[in-house]
Amino acid sequence: MCRFKKLCHTENGYVVRCNQCRHIHIAFGTTILAFTRDQYHDFVRMIGEQYRLHKNDCCRDQKIIQIPTDARSIMLAYTPGELEKLFNLLEKANTLIDKEQFFSFNGN
Repeated sequence: MCRFKKLCHTENGYVVRCNQCRHIHIAFGTTILAFTRDQYHDFVRMIGEQYRLHKNDCCRDQKIIQIPTDARSIMLAYTPGELEKLFNLLEKANTLIDKEQFFSFNGN
């Protein structure tokens, strides 16, 4: 059974990492995604690209942004406002992940 370390929690969701398998779980809205470290970084990069592309869209409350998943029959749909909230959640989690990596590389 997974034991999680909380990386980030907001009113919109959370990011946690399993202490045993090291998978990272993102809960946002009604969806929970589980990733390996590499998959997580790919997802964060894709969300960042989509955020930069859509951050000035005028239709802030329409689900116009589609994010593919590994399952061909499943896509994630976000409004520009939701994408901004997800991007901010992932940015906060990455700050902690980066700090952890920095201290582990420096022997602290």
